[in-house]
Amino acid sequence: MNIFPVFAIKCNFMYKIYVAALYAILLFTLINQPLIAQIVIDDPLQKPNIWSKLVDNPLDSAMWIQYMGKSTDLMNTQERTQMQLWMQELWRRKLLKEQNEQHRIAKEKAEKEQAEKLKQQQAKMATEKKEAEKLKQQQAKLETQKKDAEKLKQIAPEKNKNKDTQTASKQQQQLADTSKKEEIAENTNISTKKAELEEKHKLALEESKPSTQNLKLATPEVNIRTETRYSELFRKPAVRSYIADLEEFILSDPNEVEELFANPFENFFLIEDYFSNAFAEFGIKYVNYNEAHPSGNYSESRWVNEHEEKLKILKKTYLHKAKIEFLEAQLE
Repeated sequence: MNIFPVFAIKCNFMYKIYVAALYAILLFTLINQPLIAQIVIDDPLQKPNIWSKLVDNPLDSAMWIQYMGKSTDLMNTQERTQMQLWMQELWRRKLLKEQNEQHRIAKEKAEKEQAEKLKQQQAKMATEKKEAEKLKQQQAKLETQKKDAEKLKQIAPEKNKNKDTQTASKQQQQLADTSKKEEIAENTNISTKKAELEEKHKLALEESKPSTQNLKLATPEVNIRTETRYSELFRKPAVRSYIADLEEFILSDPNEVEELFANPFENFFLIEDYFSNAFAEFGIKYVNYNEAHPSGNYSESRWVNEHEEKLKILKKTYLHKAKIEFLEAQLE
């Protein structure tokens, strides 16, 4: 009779009983963790090399056999129970260590995200603060322009009054000159005197024309946008934007000034006051109309147009210089 199959069945049955007992012990140890913590100690058999490997892999049965010094078949119940308690404790420690590591990583990630969010909020607040400061400066500039406009309105009546007085004096002077001319015409040869007077008047007009020789103008401005030296710079939107703002700032006039030039006859004295300040900004002394033409024999409208053109030339010259300085600074 062959008893080997029967023996194999019995062995298989005993193995199942062993596995069931093992899981029962594990369940018991899970329920009684405080008790286990008191029983288990680190490396109880004083085999540090093997124990360190079991710490990393608590479920390695072959390593446990090496640590215990015998196979599980040769262990008694107390040894197997002790081995299972140690195995469970190391497994619990490994799970706890992994959980703590996960919590640490999650906490660091959350703190990093929070710090980044705070940094973005601070950057946003700084940008909003700069924009608010810029808006405040613009409002202050508008307020200053408004005050200047009010000041012009307040001094306009006084200027007009002075203008009326000077106009009356001019008319009286013209009447006196006319009377004198008539008296001379009566006592001398009219044709000869007339030719002499016309020649003198022509010379006076030539001498009284506003000269541009004293203006410190630069060479005629070339189109710097087409120059090869600056072509790379003009591809940058920031450079083009700065140049456009610079042109508008230097060449444009306030609305109040444009209103003055719309009626040069009524606003002549205010225009002269504007010319005096504008030319002074370029280091040029403005000679007013009465000093240049005390007899009033020169067109006021022509006087205004010519000096307005001079001022435009000065502004364009200054603008050209400012553009070149800015572009050269970008190339350095």
